[in-house]
Amino acid sequence: MNENSNKKEKTIKVHITGYGLFEGIDINPTELLVNKISANLKDINKTLGSGLEIVHAEVLKVSIEEVNQRTQLINEKINSSFLENPNEIHFIIHLGVDCGAEEIHLESRCVNMCTGEDVDGNCIDGKIKRSGTNDYYDCKLDLDKICNELNKKHKVDISNDAGDYLCNYVYYLSSTKWHNVENVYPLFIHSPSLETISSDMLYDCIMDFFRCIKKIYL
Repeated sequence: MNENSNKKEKTIKVHITGYGLFEGIDINPTELLVNKISANLKDINKTLGSGLEIVHAEVLKVSIEEVNQRTQLINEKINSSFLENPNEIHFIIHLGVDCGAEEIHLESRCVNMCTGEDVDGNCIDGKIKRSGTNDYYDCKLDLDKICNELNKKHKVDISNDAGDYLCNYVYYLSSTKWHNVENVYPLFIHSPSLETISSDMLYDCIMDFFRCIKKIYL
């Protein structure tokens, strides 16, 4: 490790994923959101200001195999980044759509369960991890504080049910990896469908979410 790394300032690094299309979803608002962030990453980071940087933004195929591969790559990026600056705080923000939602949901819990076929026809229909892991993990963030701040401008609520499909799946994988590691915070955020929330409204809320965690955790 670099001898000067302990002298580096505390900063926030954000890794963000959305999901693509799957059965019943013709347009996934989180795909639009993450593509917009990815295409404008430099300008967005400049707007958010020093101390917080979105370092990774990608849309995941609704595929068990791809989720496994891409979450592993994110984990490797975080481990590598810590070698350069152990004072960093990493946020892993996974997003997906819940067509039944009336507001944006901050998911407080993920469970060791996945059912249903992915877009490749693969399924687990049971526990995600069969040994050495918990039945559930609770989010390490102060979601009450974050939710109260966001509700000044947006419709946001806290949910304890991320479902049992690929949204819960990716959340559980990240939480399993990082639940005992200080300064790494996985979170899943569910967006309503575009019939309930516009892509601009979702974008504005997520940008305010980044400003909020910067204010609270730096």
